[in-house]
Amino acid sequence: MEKFLKFPNARLSMYNLIANSGLSGSEALVQFALESGLLHKCGRAMGDLIAIGEGCQCLSTAKNVFLEHFEGKGEGYSTATTSSALEAWRMIEREYDSYIESRDQSSAIAPEAEGCEVTGCAQACMNCAPVLLDLILQQIRRYT
Repeated sequence: MEKFLKFPNARLSMYNLIANSGLSGSEALVQFALESGLLHKCGRAMGDLIAIGEGCQCLSTAKNVFLEHFEGKGEGYSTATTSSALEAWRMIEREYDSYIESRDQSSAIAPEAEGCEVTGCAQACMNCAPVLLDLILQQIRRYT
């Protein structure tokens, strides 16, 4: 899967946010999106984009960030329609699921991610948030 990842510097920035700022995977995704201009002129607060509820918090937050990007208006935003944005999100989910299935199961288990209701989701939230960002950026580039 790593051969299909295209944004190593973005992933490194995410790892840095998680490791040095003490942010969760979800918080790091939103912080990166706001700092990088991915959500330029976003009318929503950081807390509004972080998903709370059932399922993987990081994956749900990534979806919020991705769809919020397409709802933005102005210079630098994509012209993808809502249906094509949802189709692109489904592609991200498929690629992410493939990554989760193929990753090395012998890697060390990180502490459980705060706010995530999925058992064993710590690696997905803490180690895969950078992968989710990479997949998001690939789809955004595809539509811009």
